[in-house]
Amino acid sequence: MRDEIGGVALTDYGHYQDGRWVVNLVRSNPSAVALSRLPCAAYARAVGCHP
Repeated sequence: MRDEIGGVALTDYGHYQDGRWVVNLVRSNPSAVALSRLPCAAYARAVGCHP
């Protein structure tokens, strides 16, 4: 799947399954894998959200 956000071309890898797209995060954005495993509060801090 190809997309563009703010002039930056992006490629997501995934497949269509059970009526929805399933994105392969490891191939699409390997640096986000570690973030996706964090608890919600730690994820929010890591991406810059502050209470």
